[in-house]
Amino acid sequence: MKTLILATGVFLSLYVNTVASERYRSKTISELITMAAQDHKVDRTYLSCLLKIESDYRYKVISSTNDHGIGQINAKTARIFNFNLSRLTTDLEYSIDRAAYMLSYYQWLKKYDEGRTWVCRYNVGSGSLTRGNIAEKCEAYLERFYACTTGDLKGVL
Repeated sequence: MKTLILATGVFLSLYVNTVASERYRSKTISELITMAAQDHKVDRTYLSCLLKIESDYRYKVISSTNDHGIGQINAKTARIFNFNLSRLTTDLEYSIDRAAYMLSYYQWLKKYDEGRTWVCRYNVGSGSLTRGNIAEKCEAYLERFYACTTGDLKGVL
């Protein structure tokens, strides 16, 4: 009986992983971005631009500053939000979904207080946007982001 239960568990595990893999393979990156944007109520173009700027749509990357996945989510931020750090670089759908979640979070948190600069929060975090080189970094990020949203950045989905 134990063998039957174990075999059934192994079979179900294989089946679920196969179904999940097929589900993943059946969606294009563009479709995954659309799904995540809808789920988290963010603009699809904003999400696509963010992913283009952060990682050029590559999800298996870890930066020198310990940012992970397609949305380049920092390891510290991942811990704070209880994200699975290894999945950010191994599971494209998860990586896109967590980036959409963070975009939604920063948009909700700061959009009305900071006008168009709220998107900098995704890149620089919750500190002051005016101190030191953060202001310059924010301005450069905004230029790239808003150029992307108006169609001036090549390679956007």
